[in-house]
Amino acid sequence: MGKNLVIAIYSHPEYYPPTLNAIENLAPIYDMIYIVHRNVIGFDWKYPVNVQLVAPAVLMSPREVEKASLPKKIAWFLHFTWLFFSTARNKKADAILMCDAMPLLSFRLFYLFIKLPRILWYHNHDVTDLRYIKKQSLSWWAWKSEKWIFPRLDLFTLPAVERKQCFDMKALKGVFMFIPNYPSVKIYEAWQFVKKSRDPVCLLYQGSIGPKHGLEEIIPLLNSNPGGVELLLVLKGFISSEYLFQLQELAQNHGVENKLIYKGPGGYRGVIENAAGCHIGIGIHKNDDMMNKTLGTASNKIYEYAALGLPVLLYDNTHFRQHLGNYEWTFFTDCSAASLQCCLETIINKYGLLSEEARADFNGELNFEHYFKAVMDFLNTGWKRSDA
Repeated sequence: MGKNLVIAIYSHPEYYPPTLNAIENLAPIYDMIYIVHRNVIGFDWKYPVNVQLVAPAVLMSPREVEKASLPKKIAWFLHFTWLFFSTARNKKADAILMCDAMPLLSFRLFYLFIKLPRILWYHNHDVTDLRYIKKQSLSWWAWKSEKWIFPRLDLFTLPAVERKQCFDMKALKGVFMFIPNYPSVKIYEAWQFVKKSRDPVCLLYQGSIGPKHGLEEIIPLLNSNPGGVELLLVLKGFISSEYLFQLQELAQNHGVENKLIYKGPGGYRGVIENAAGCHIGIGIHKNDDMMNKTLGTASNKIYEYAALGLPVLLYDNTHFRQHLGNYEWTFFTDCSAASLQCCLETIINKYGLLSEEARADFNGELNFEHYFKAVMDFLNTGWKRSDA
């Protein structure tokens, strides 16, 4: 039996680009990587040859899973738990990585029936917000399992150091490491030097599309032609039909319906290809919950834009200034028309220089590999459980 890694994620890895970054970088140090995920369908990512997905036979869209009845969701969770258990037992993993809280609950149900790995690793991507979780629900029990797992962990990782306050760090037996959600050089190097025309200039928002990202404020400006160039707004990702209709109606009211372009969700390579043809990234986050207040290093889209040479619009608050205020390619706005116009004109007039600065900063320190090396070293040389 070779040196194997088992990853459990209660979604699909293709919905979390930082997870794909980790897989690409972990593949060379393991004989096999087994990724257990639930019954959601992915896209078209080409995994390394030693990576195998372990999933139910029938896969559905995230929206279908979300709308299913509670009994179905419980049955699907139990099936996920069985797949996780059987993989962990049969593959005799050197390390187990659990992404977010739900796999922790599964692991809690079966850990007494397997040989524990040399390294037990928990990475939290999305902090649990108890305001939106019903007591005694699966998500609530998963959150409770975080407290249970901490004395048993060998490695705990977060994409934002500020989020440590949400966890019982005093109970952590193992090591904490910081892994920002920066894009991977391994993945982005093929798109580093894409040349593109700058008329029209395409503004891009990618990811989960909803309110409080400056879209309602940007749409009325699409006819303003800052710097003498035409503007387009491209939306790429998941969006509710209600919110899409709201944005389209707003665009129609301002006579710019032909300048608002919606592209549905797709695979990560398609996301990168689309972004490579755009010019300015929208990284505005106006919500003030814990997730949004700690996105300075956790919002992967901001750094994905930079990796492709896109200057970025950011919401002007203390947190984003602290993490991104020293970069030439970041522009802070309060989302007023005057502020947005000023940012856009400056970006367009200095575009070539700003684009090169963004690429240079990505190649320097703002990439996944720069921080993940310490994790790789730990996985290769970290303690054995018998020595802990």
